Amino acid sequence: MAQLIDLGGGRFRVDGDLNLSTVVPLVGAGARVLNARGNVEARVDLSGVGQSSSAGVALLLEWQGQARRAGRRLRFENCPPSMVRIADFSNLEALLDLREDAA
Repeated sequence: MAQLIDLGGGRFRVDGDLNLSTVVPLVGAGARVLNARGNVEARVDLSGVGQSSSAGVALLLEWQGQARRAGRRLRFENCPPSMVRIADFSNLEALLDLREDAA
């Protein structure tokens, strides 16, 4: 089971594996976070992600779209190398602005 944890101050962490069965509940969790927070920018720490499939990358794309529609910026930090490889292979790395270590 994967979860989105509110760390306060517009910072969040994802813990768990991201695959087709675990990302579905996180789509709604991301929407609630982006709509409920007054912060213009949110940061999501991905260091707690174990294994990830392309469904995990699709989740990040969905969250980026939600953030854009809400007029907010969303940054991903500590992205696991496997997710960076999937995004790079799919020509999505620049769009997601994935970071392997915190800025």
